[in-house]
Amino acid sequence: MTAGERLKSIRIEKGMTQEELAALLGVSYQVISQYERDLRKPKYETAIKLADALGVSPRHLFLGPSDPDMEYERICDTLNAAGFRIEESTMADEFNVSDADGELEPERIKYSKLADIIPVILKDAEKIKAEYIRKRIELELFWPKGTWIEHTTLFSPTHRGDNNENE
Repeated sequence: MTAGERLKSIRIEKGMTQEELAALLGVSYQVISQYERDLRKPKYETAIKLADALGVSPRHLFLGPSDPDMEYERICDTLNAAGFRIEESTMADEFNVSDADGELEPERIKYSKLADIIPVILKDAEKIKAEYIRKRIELELFWPKGTWIEHTTLFSPTHRGDNNENE
């Protein structure tokens, strides 16, 4: 992806028109159009303003997301999806992690620890999700309607016919 394509993609993702972005920078929409079509390169000062207006780093805007940027986003997304908040700490390599409800005290956690455990957790979550889907399909397709509700847990090892004590 070229820098111009990335600029256009980020602008659209942010819900901005060329005119709106141009107004923030004090240039015409034609200039933005030329940047997006890679017909013109912005000066350094304009590049900084562009990145700032779009809420991304100049490096991200012109070179694309780096692996650490994508890893950081994945960690934040995972924690947010699980009901946690992540905030940067005063220490550069640490984050304050707390639950969204505010019931747990924020913990200062090193970024490297998060980067180590999140992929493992995601892999485990995918296994659990796959097992849940498999069991749910088994229950829906192979058990008579409503009989699986009698089981205490969805992951019960009991199979059809195993609970017939009268036979």
